[in-house]
Amino acid sequence: PKLLLCYFLTLAPARRLERLLHAHPIPGLETHVFTSEVLTPPRGRAGGGLSVHSHAKERKLFVELFHRCTAVLCSTGNETVWEAVCRGVPVLTIPTAGHGEQILNATVHAAALPHNVRARSSLRMADLRWLVDFTPSEDSAAESEGLRARCAALERPDGLELLLHAHEEPAAADATSANAVVLKRAA
Repeated sequence: PKLLLCYFLTLAPARRLERLLHAHPIPGLETHVFTSEVLTPPRGRAGGGLSVHSHAKERKLFVELFHRCTAVLCSTGNETVWEAVCRGVPVLTIPTAGHGEQILNATVHAAALPHNVRARSSLRMADLRWLVDFTPSEDSAAESEGLRARCAALERPDGLELLLHAHEEPAAADATSANAVVLKRAA
């Protein structure tokens, strides 16, 4: 079974996801949504229940589910995106409207990790299907390995310098080459 883990700063994208999955259920998908408060079923819905498991922000449960998830849908911070990609888990990110830092993060993540991260201004069923049906590729695995290497480099005393100068080498014209430079220098 697939486990979609979601984290949103505001309720609007969580409600949109719940409505989409109610209208277009995905068999075999277990969805957990974390927001500032638990979602309530829409008024007048037959059966009265939600199509997702809704939780108020709770770190312990989130971390437990994160280690089991097969896909992540979230607002666009850095930590959740990086941790998911390092694990080889695809991410669909929807920055909080009007939140400049998240909009910038979404743009950077999608450009730097195009095989693992998609950024959208609003949730669409086609993007949700991409996320749930994600099949790892050599390119997505290379992106995950490269991000793990960059994160590991940050633990070194010279880690920041290592990362800052990786793109300066002529062979590091793109992110994949820069990853190789970081791996070579870190060895």
